Amino acid sequence: EGRPSAASLISPRQSRFEVNDWVWSPDANVGYRRSRVVSVDDGRDSLCVDHPEGGAVHVVRKSELRPFYDVGETRTFQDNTEMVHLDDANILDNLRKRYVKDEIYTYTANVLLAVNPYKGLSHLYSKEVMSKYWGKNPGTLPPHPYAISDVAYRQMLRDRKNQALVISGESGAGKTETAKITMRYLTSMSRTDAAQGSRIQDKIIMANPILESFGNATTVMNLNSSRFGKYNEMMFNPVGSLVGAGIKTFLLESSRVVSQQKGEKNYHVFYELLAGMEEEALNIMWLERDRSYKLLHASGASPQPADANRLAKQFQELRQALSIFLDEETQDHIWQTLAALIHLGEVDFQELEASDESEKTGEPYLEPSPSHCSATPSSAANTAASEAISGEALSTQSAKVEIDEKTEDCLDMACDLLGLNVVSVAKVLKFREMHVNRQGRISHIKCPRTLAQARQTLQCIIKILYKRLFDKIVSSINEVSNSGAARQSEGNYHNIGTLDIYGFERLESNSFEQLCINLANERLQQFFVEEVLEAEQRMYRDERLNVHSMELPDSAPVVSGIQSVLRLLDEHSLRAVKNLVRDGAQKDSKFCEQVYRELIDVKGQPSHRGTILALKLKASRTDRGPSLHDGFQIAHYAGAVSYTTKGWIDKNNDSLVPEIETILADADRSLIADMADRSRCQSGNGGERLCSVSSKYLSNLTNLLDTLKKCSVHYIRCFNPNQERKAGLFKPKYVLDQVIQCGTVELVNIMHHGYPHRCILRDLRARFQKLLPPEFAHYSDRDFMHAVMLAWEIDDSQWTLGTSRLFLKAGQLRALEELRDSSGQASQHVIKKIRQQFAKKKLRAFAHAIELVSYLRRVMLQGKRERTYAGLRRAIRFMVRVNRWKNRALRRLVPFSGMDEEQEAIFTRKLGVGFQTMSLNLNATMLPQLFVTMGAADMPLIHAKHQKEMTSEEYDASWQAEAQESVLYFNDGVLKCAKLLGGAFAATTRTSAGAICDVRVVDCCSSGRAFAVSTAPELEKLRCICQSHENSQMFAHCERSNTIMLWRWMGATKPTQPVVAAVASFKLPAYWQVYQMCFLPANPARSGEHVLAILGRMHDCNWLAISVYTVSRGRIVLNTIKNVYLNLLDEALQNEGASISHFNLSHSGRTLILAGNRLLRLYSVGLAATGTVELDDLDPQQDCEAHILGRDPHGTVTAVCALPMDPDSRSPGFLDWIWLGVSSGDMFGILLEETNGTISVATSSGRFRRNTHSQGVPIQAIVAVHEPLEGDPRSLHHSLTMRKPMMNPNAVLSISADGKLLHSERRSHQWQPVAEWQVPLSLEALRCGFAARCSALIPQVLLLADEGRQCLIAYDQRQPVNSGMSMCSFV
Repeated sequence: EGRPSAASLISPRQSRFEVNDWVWSPDANVGYRRSRVVSVDDGRDSLCVDHPEGGAVHVVRKSELRPFYDVGETRTFQDNTEMVHLDDANILDNLRKRYVKDEIYTYTANVLLAVNPYKGLSHLYSKEVMSKYWGKNPGTLPPHPYAISDVAYRQMLRDRKNQALVISGESGAGKTETAKITMRYLTSMSRTDAAQGSRIQDKIIMANPILESFGNATTVMNLNSSRFGKYNEMMFNPVGSLVGAGIKTFLLESSRVVSQQKGEKNYHVFYELLAGMEEEALNIMWLERDRSYKLLHASGASPQPADANRLAKQFQELRQALSIFLDEETQDHIWQTLAALIHLGEVDFQELEASDESEKTGEPYLEPSPSHCSATPSSAANTAASEAISGEALSTQSAKVEIDEKTEDCLDMACDLLGLNVVSVAKVLKFREMHVNRQGRISHIKCPRTLAQARQTLQCIIKILYKRLFDKIVSSINEVSNSGAARQSEGNYHNIGTLDIYGFERLESNSFEQLCINLANERLQQFFVEEVLEAEQRMYRDERLNVHSMELPDSAPVVSGIQSVLRLLDEHSLRAVKNLVRDGAQKDSKFCEQVYRELIDVKGQPSHRGTILALKLKASRTDRGPSLHDGFQIAHYAGAVSYTTKGWIDKNNDSLVPEIETILADADRSLIADMADRSRCQSGNGGERLCSVSSKYLSNLTNLLDTLKKCSVHYIRCFNPNQERKAGLFKPKYVLDQVIQCGTVELVNIMHHGYPHRCILRDLRARFQKLLPPEFAHYSDRDFMHAVMLAWEIDDSQWTLGTSRLFLKAGQLRALEELRDSSGQASQHVIKKIRQQFAKKKLRAFAHAIELVSYLRRVMLQGKRERTYAGLRRAIRFMVRVNRWKNRALRRLVPFSGMDEEQEAIFTRKLGVGFQTMSLNLNATMLPQLFVTMGAADMPLIHAKHQKEMTSEEYDASWQAEAQESVLYFNDGVLKCAKLLGGAFAATTRTSAGAICDVRVVDCCSSGRAFAVSTAPELEKLRCICQSHENSQMFAHCERSNTIMLWRWMGATKPTQPVVAAVASFKLPAYWQVYQMCFLPANPARSGEHVLAILGRMHDCNWLAISVYTVSRGRIVLNTIKNVYLNLLDEALQNEGASISHFNLSHSGRTLILAGNRLLRLYSVGLAATGTVELDDLDPQQDCEAHILGRDPHGTVTAVCALPMDPDSRSPGFLDWIWLGVSSGDMFGILLEETNGTISVATSSGRFRRNTHSQGVPIQAIVAVHEPLEGDPRSLHHSLTMRKPMMNPNAVLSISADGKLLHSERRSHQWQPVAEWQVPLSLEALRCGFAARCSALIPQVLLLADEGRQCLIAYDQRQPVNSGMSMCSFV
C-alpha cells in the first residue's frame, strides 16, 4: 500500500516524493485524482504515477503534483488553513467532502467560501442559528455568512468606519441568495426598535423581488442570473440602529431586452406580466397571455405552461413590493411601458425600390432652418452635406424602408401605450436628420435609413427605454428606503455595503457585455489580492516579524489593455455617430482592425505586455467561422477569453437620436416624459451625440473601488458545483476552474509563503504546560513556547515567534497537537541545552545593552560639544552684527559735526562691552487705585420660600438692599478696605449717610487679617497690586522682597478672621525690578490655572520686559518674555525719565495695554499650539502711538479705560474700545478689530471730537460704568455672584484735573457728552492724585479716594451733590 507524502514539515511545492507515496495528480475530467508514485526520474524532474482504479501509468512533472495527506473520507476542516497541505488540490478535496455533508461554507483565513447546494437548507438559517452568531468571533462557530456579517457590524461600531461585503462568483453560484442572507442577518440583529426595524427591513426585503424581476434573467448557467451589478448599502446610526438603505446599480445588460443567446430568456418581468396580470388589463394593453412574442421567445419558441403558476405568483409578489415604493398610477404606467416594449419588438420593416430620379443622382434634400434665410442652400452647402454623410448611399427625400403592414398596428399600440405621436416615431424610424452649419446658416438634411439602420434604431429605443425604466425604479426605491438616513447628516451614520457582482464569464460567444464584466472582475481580483496581502503584512509588522514581500499576479497590464481597447471603441463610436464611416456594415470590423494595428503587431505577437492576443482561427469546411478581424483574445487572470466585436459600436452608444428625445419629452405619459434626456433634445444646431457606455462603466467601476478602499472589506466567494443546476452533484473540475478564477489560489499562496496558523501564546502555554518541567513556570509566555519548540526540535524554518503569537507554516499545528497528545516530556539533556541556550541569549542581550548604552553616551557627549561650539559661534556672529547695526543707527541719528566726547565714545566702544549707550531713569508712577469686589461674607442669603413669592426685579432689589460691597484702596504700598452698604441706597431709604464705613488695613502678606486703622501694626509695604478680570475676588501683589502672591478676597467680617486666602506664591530673582502686574486670560481647558503678566526690568538694563507666568497648583511655568524697547535718544526721556502709569488688559482679554510718559504700546494676547500664552505687537501700533502722543506736548498718557464692545455693533470683527486720556486734555478712542485671527487697530479709531474738557487740563481718570444693558436677561445679583460684574459698553465717565466730570454715551454709533458736573474732591487731591471707580453693587454710585482729605467718598449720581455724598476717613 502507498503512504501519505512525507511533506508535513516542508513546503508543499518543494516536497520530495518517493516511490509508493500518495499524491494528487492532474486529471482532465476531475481536476485532481488520487494517485500513487510508481517511479521517480530525478534527471527529467518528473515521475510516474498510476491510479488505484487501474489504468496506464502516466508521466507527470513534479511541479504539477500536490502532496496528499490522508485524514479519512469523513473528516473535514472548517478552515482550509488547518490542513496539513495548502494547495488547490487539497482545498478542492476539502470542499467536496464538506459539500457531500451539506457543509456548504468553508473558511480560507478570513475569506468565506460558499458552494451552492441547489436545495433548501432551512436549518442553517433559523432564528436560533442567527442568535448563536451574535457577538461571536469567527472560528468559534461553523463557517457561515452570519459570522462575516457579525464581524462587519461589530467593526463598524468599534472603528466608526464603513464596511463592505464583496460577494463574487460566477452565474449560478448563489451570490444573490448569499447577499439576502447577510442583509437579513443585519436587519434582524441590529439595535433597532421593533417597529422601525420592521419597516426598514420590509423595504430592504421588498426591494429584492423588484430588482430580480427587472434585472435578473434565465441564462444557460442560472435560472435567476443577475444581469447587473449592485451595491446595497445599509445605514446605521452611531448606536448601531438601522436607519435606511440604498442601492447603487451599474451595467445593466440592456442588449438582452432585444436579443438572447440560445437557451436563454429575457428579463423575468416580461414573463411575469403575461402570466400574472388580469385578463382585462391585458386586453387594455392589447396583450395575449399565450402568444409567442419575438422579444420574449427567441427562435419562435412558445411559452411554457408549466411555469405559468410560478410566474403568476412572482408577479403578485412584485406588485406587492412595488406598492411600497410607487403609487398605483406609476405602476400602471410601468406595465404599459413594458407592454409597449413587447409591441415594439413585433415591429418590422420592408425595403422600398428607388422611386424618383433624385435617388439615382444621389442629391440630398436640404431643408433650410427657419431661423435663417429661407433661400435654398448653395451648392457649397450641398457639397458639404454630401461630404458629411461620408460615403454612405446619398439619400433623397424618399424613404428606403417602410413599416411592414402586418406590424403597423403594433407600432400604433406601442405609441398609444407610451403616449407618443405615432407619425413622429415612424418618421424617426425611417429618416435620420442631420444639421450642417455653413457660413452661419444651418441646413437640415433628411437622410433615409436603410433596413439595418431602421431595425437598429428600433432596438436602440427598446433598450434605452427599458434601461431608463430600470434606473427610475431603482431611484424610487432609494428615495423611500433611505428616508431615515437622509434626515441625518452623512457624518452621523456609517454603512455596511454588500457588493453583488457578476462573476467571470467565458461563454461560447463573448461580446461587449462579457468584456465589461470581466474587466470588473480583473479590478476586483487585484483589489482582493492587495487587501489580503496588506492585512497579512500589517499582521507581520505588528508582531515584529521579518517576512519577505510576496510577489502576486498583477492585473494592471490586463486592465490597461482593456482600457486601450475601450478607448479605440469610443473613437470609432464617435465616428459612427458623426456618420464618418464609409461602410456602416463594416464599422465593427474597422474597429477590430485598429485594435490589431495598435495593440497587436503584424506577426500576431502581443505588444501590450502579453494581454491582447490575436483571435485563434479554426478550420471549417462551411467557412462560417469567425475571420481574423471579427474579434481578439484577452489573457485574463482566469484564462484567455475570445471576444467577437460584432455590434460593439452600437452597444457602446447609450443615447437616442435628438428627435426621439424630443418625442419622449412631449409624451402624454409623465413617466415617459421624465425618462427623456432633455439636455440632448433636438435644437437648432444639434445632432446625434455619443453617450459612451464604456466610459460611464469605467467611471462607475472607479467610483466603486474608491468606495471599497474607504471601507473595511470582507469577502465571500461563491461557487457553482455543477452546470446542470442539480442538488448533490459536485463536479471537481468545474469547481477547480472557479477556485482558480476567483483568486483563492493566490490567497493560498499567501498563506503558503507566510504563516497561515497564528496561535496566541497565552492560550498555547495553557495547552502545552505539561510538556516542560515545573521550573519553566516562571518563564514568560514567549520564552516558554520558544523552549517548547526547541525542546521538540521543530524545524525553525517552519515557525517564528511574534510579540503575542506563534506563527506556524501549514501542517505544523497538527505536529504540535500530536506532541500534546503523546503526553511526553523533554529529556533532561534537552532541558539542559535549552537552559544553556537561554543563558547565552540573556548574556548576549546584556552585552548588546551595555554596548548600546556606551554608544549612546559617546554620541550624547559629542553632540553636546558640537551644540556648545555652534551656540558660541552663533553668539559671536550675532554680537558682531548687533554692534555694527548699533553704530550705523547712531550715525544716522546723531550728526558727526555736533558730537561731543561722550557721543563719540559710543562709536569707538570696543566689541564685547555691554550694550548701554546711555542710562535710563525708569520709575513706576503708582497712582492710587480702587478695587470693588464681593466676598462670600458680603453676599446675603434670601430664603427660597421668599424668592418664589417675588418677581425677578423684586428679588434683585431685595438682594441689592441686603448686600454689601468691599472697597479696596491701595496707595503708597498699603492696602485698606471698607464696606459699601447697599441698603443705604435702597429706593425706600435713599439716604447716603453711613453708606461707606468700617475702614481697615489689610495684612495680605502674612496673617491675612484686616486691622482697624487705629490699632494696625506696622506692615510690610507692597510694590504693586492687580485684580483679575475673570474673577473679581482674585488678586495678586508683589512685595518688596520680589515675592509674588496670589490670593482670594473672602470679605471682612470679624477682626479675628482672615479676609484673604492665599492661593499661590513664588519669588522672582533679586536682580529683577517689578513695576506693574496684570492678570491675563487663562487657558479654558485647564481649570484652576492663573496667568500673570509682570512688567519689570533687570538692573542696569535700558529696556523693559514683560514676563508671562502660568501659576497652577504650586507649579510655576514661564511662558514667554517680551522685551519693550524705548527711544533712548528721546530728549524728554533723557530729561524726565520714563514713567509707567498704566498696565491693564482690554475687556475681551485679547489685548495688553502699556502706557505712561512718552509710552503707549499694545500687545495681542493669544494661545500657542502648546497651550502657552504668547504676546505679539499689534499692527499698526507704532502709527497709533505716534498719532496720540504727537498731539500732546508732554506725550503722557494719564488715564486708560477698557470698555467691552456693544453686541449690536455693525461689524462682527470689533473686539474692544480703549479710552485714553492725555495730559493735554484730549481723549482718544482706540477700536480693536480681529481679521482672520489677527488683531489690529481699526481705521475708525481717533480723537473724541466732542470732548468738553478744558484744553491743557490733564484727564486724571476715565471710569467705566458697571451697569447692564437694557434688555440684558442677566440680573445684577447673578453677575456679582459669578464674580464678573457686567460693564456698560455705551457709557463712560471722565474726570479732569480741574474736577470736571463728563458723562459720555454712545448713541447711533457716535460718542457724545450727555451731562457734566463738578466732583466733590479737594484741590490737593486734584493736584496730587486721586482714584475713582464705579460701584458694581450700586451702578449709580461713584467711589472716590481723596488723598487731600484722607477719606473715601461714595457719591450717588441720582441725587444732588450735597445730599448724595457719604464720606469715611481712612486714617
